[in-house]
Amino acid sequence: MEKIIAALQEKAVLKQQMYHQTREVFETYRKMVMGYADTLHTKMKGTTPEVPVSFHETGEMEFRFRFSGDFLIFNMHSNIMALPPDHPALRTDYLREDACKAYFGQILIYNFMHDSFKYNRQQDIGYMVARLMVNCDRRYFIEGVRPLNFIQPDISAEPLNDAVLMELLEKAMLVAVETDLTSVPMQSMLMMSVGDKIAQNESRAGEKLGFRFSGE
Repeated sequence: MEKIIAALQEKAVLKQQMYHQTREVFETYRKMVMGYADTLHTKMKGTTPEVPVSFHETGEMEFRFRFSGDFLIFNMHSNIMALPPDHPALRTDYLREDACKAYFGQILIYNFMHDSFKYNRQQDIGYMVARLMVNCDRRYFIEGVRPLNFIQPDISAEPLNDAVLMELLEKAMLVAVETDLTSVPMQSMLMMSVGDKIAQNESRAGEKLGFRFSGE
């Protein structure tokens, strides 16, 4: 029992503290994106036709930001993760000196098409554009598609701040807007079962070209 108590005090308490810290970061991001959406909505009001911009609350672990035909979906993972043994960040002296610092909370950013949800196209594909990893010292690194993976690919020397969150948001938006949707090959659409037709209102949308995650 003493060993169990020691393990719980070391890891379980740490992970609980990190969970609450990650929630704080996520809530900060939620308010930031909500304010950004309001500002952008105001600036886009005069366009013809008007470009839709909106913020959507979808739960304590998720929120969505719509701009034109794109959604950015922000998701906080509920678990605290250890880095895999071969991860490059583990080679740094900072993480070597204290194993507790190699545990990270995760905030994931996905790009989906708005119409995929509007028309319930369950076979449509979304893409993770970035993964923000934050440890107990609020030091962080970012994995993602280009150019997001260049923001902070290695463990940071300074704690996460609002400027980094804003840069990540705006670059994720640009990637979503500038990556075009392309149609799927016609051969893949030649036949459809009755079950598939009943289950969906439209055929699956195409794929976005240019999405390559930094880990590929």
